[in-house]
Amino acid sequence: MQTENPAGRILYVTGNPNSNRLIILKEEKALYQKVDTNLNFVDREKKVEEFWKENHIFEKSMENRKEGPTYTFYDGPPTANGKPHIGHVLTRVIKDMIPRYRAMKGYMVPRKAGWDTHGLPVELEVEKKLGLDGKEQITAERVCDAALKSLAGKDRGIDWFRENGVLTRERKADEVYVFAAGMEGRIPLYFDFMLEAKEKIEAEVDKLGIYWETDDYIPLPEFMPCLDHEVEEEGFDLFPVYWTNAINTDTWQVENAWINEINELDDTTYFLEINAATGAAKGIKSGDKVRLSNRDGDVVEGVAVLTEFVHPECVASVGGHLNAKSDYQPIGKTKGTAVNHLVPAGDPKRMEYVGSGVDQCVRCKLEKIS
Repeated sequence: MQTENPAGRILYVTGNPNSNRLIILKEEKALYQKVDTNLNFVDREKKVEEFWKENHIFEKSMENRKEGPTYTFYDGPPTANGKPHIGHVLTRVIKDMIPRYRAMKGYMVPRKAGWDTHGLPVELEVEKKLGLDGKEQITAERVCDAALKSLAGKDRGIDWFRENGVLTRERKADEVYVFAAGMEGRIPLYFDFMLEAKEKIEAEVDKLGIYWETDDYIPLPEFMPCLDHEVEEEGFDLFPVYWTNAINTDTWQVENAWINEINELDDTTYFLEINAATGAAKGIKSGDKVRLSNRDGDVVEGVAVLTEFVHPECVASVGGHLNAKSDYQPIGKTKGTAVNHLVPAGDPKRMEYVGSGVDQCVRCKLEKIS
């Protein structure tokens, strides 16, 4: 039998425990100390934490469950509104019961904590840092000035760039070139693994019985024109392209009233950008309603804006996927032009067979809507 003495030791004894004739076989230090009735909870918590750290208890609990099913518990992170406080700790402690319970059931429960850095609290902190105390002080020039100083150094704001134009810096060869195969300043040009990949892919697609081109699986870089590159059909002389600015990345964002307001105040986001010379040749002016169509008969419409910042053979649109049609997006509905709707989908010949992407190069015709 075993018993625990007041000194926190485990005694392994033999004999009658009700008599005084006990023979001590061996003595060990107890792993868990006897609980004192006069507890200092803070000191006790520190000792438990120290024990966990010294013995890597949490790491071991993860290691011995790594083969178990993964359990994910999505916990909204606290907002970074000032420093962490007891409110953050309280909600984390309460919600921690769920991952702990699942871990005890044998699940692998990885923990990845984070902070919510969006919203008004962060904006207020930024205003404090920049010394702003009102909306009238937040101008495009001040924002650009702060951004440039953040990227180029505190002495290089918007005035510095107005005077100097471009910031240049001499770089060494090992800074310019990527590192490959452990050799500094070397760029691999001959991808011999592409030949091996070609053989494997040809074998697999043959089993599956699907169409898949492997002509592009070559070891040396080569210019590969898109499907519509050589098309010379009259009138189809422009390529639609799209890009994103610092505000817009997806259709759903336009439903944000503030983003929509910014877009409506600029002269590009909700317009089709056309090279000035190209527009003049087609009798199109800024503000004209225009139609863009592909050779399959797909059509999108928009409002033209002439600019020098677009290639003469291109028509540009911010996002490329705006112009929402859903009634559940009342703000974003009909805003912008979705030029990517002109890309024929479902045609296997429009695949880019190395990266499995879709060939988005499509010739279109631009016409003014009378």
